[in-house]
Amino acid sequence: MAKKHKIITKIFLLFFFTILTLYLLFKNDYKSILLVLKKTSPLYVILAICCMLFVFVMDGIILTLIANSFQKGYRLHQGILNQQCNVFFNGITPLATGGQPFQVYLFKKQGIDIANGIGIVFIYFIFYKFSLLSFALFSFLYNYRKLNAMVNQTSYNLLFILIISFILIASLSVLLILVAYLKIFQKFFHQCIRLLARLKIIKNEPHAHQIFDEKIASTRQNIKHILCNWKLILILICLMFLRFFIYYMIPYICFYAIACPIQKTYFLDSISLSSFISLISGIFPSPGGTVGVELAYTYLFKNYFVDKFITNDIVTTVKSSLIVWRFITFYFGLILGALVVLLYQPRKKYKIAKNIKIDQQI
Repeated sequence: MAKKHKIITKIFLLFFFTILTLYLLFKNDYKSILLVLKKTSPLYVILAICCMLFVFVMDGIILTLIANSFQKGYRLHQGILNQQCNVFFNGITPLATGGQPFQVYLFKKQGIDIANGIGIVFIYFIFYKFSLLSFALFSFLYNYRKLNAMVNQTSYNLLFILIISFILIASLSVLLILVAYLKIFQKFFHQCIRLLARLKIIKNEPHAHQIFDEKIASTRQNIKHILCNWKLILILICLMFLRFFIYYMIPYICFYAIACPIQKTYFLDSISLSSFISLISGIFPSPGGTVGVELAYTYLFKNYFVDKFITNDIVTTVKSSLIVWRFITFYFGLILGALVVLLYQPRKKYKIAKNIKIDQQI
């Protein structure tokens, strides 16, 4: 009951932030936005939904490939359903922190050892962040002149947020790896444990030190495990880049859906702006990055394409596309994820064939 109460509370907070965002963004021009949305093309909406479904399937394929590198016999449908649960719990928790623990729990239900489940989630996280940051870096380099021209002296705030987002996500990703190998970081965390124990926040200091050392050893094993298979690394990078590329295409399709298409020459520009929005959502503390994501989308597309749309009202056009995009890329996945969480009952009809001992592969 306590877990259900927490989930309900998080869903309530998500809806609260959503309603707040809708009010802040659309209170002055909701009538004109509704007129645009009434003319939305079902064909392009379906195409955008298909792209999002493709992203979900790609995530499932990536997760399945990683899982089978640890334990043979993991099925594709298990990976897709596991990842969809991750979408739901990440969507209702601040900074997308709720999905990974549930994934490990679900891996156990699906026949994967807990230690291997943690390894799978960790490796997926590394490849995900690497691809996210690579796309963002490409976007900065590709759009540097245009972005610099767009940002005037009165609106440097967003550019500052983009840079901070990149630095924070990159630093945290690298830190996870460095902690496993550099003793200076390990000593620092051990000192933090001692301090927390003196403050009575940690009750069992020796046990906390032991758990930290075990996590460090596990992280090293996971990194070595994936590095010994270069073919798998190449496949995972290609699949992850394809996943992000399709995902970043969706805003471009959404503008076609509201009958105000972006010119083909600006296709990569749209991809770049989408990657910036993903970067911001990674550090915004509200569930699903709500408020921050919507404001960033509106600001970026409105200012970047201000003289490139054939429309009399650029603000209404961008906000209309935002509603279509946000529903498809966030709330649609949230609904599917909720259905999977409620209905999916993993059954061990077969035992996953063979545990791969990491020590023997290294």
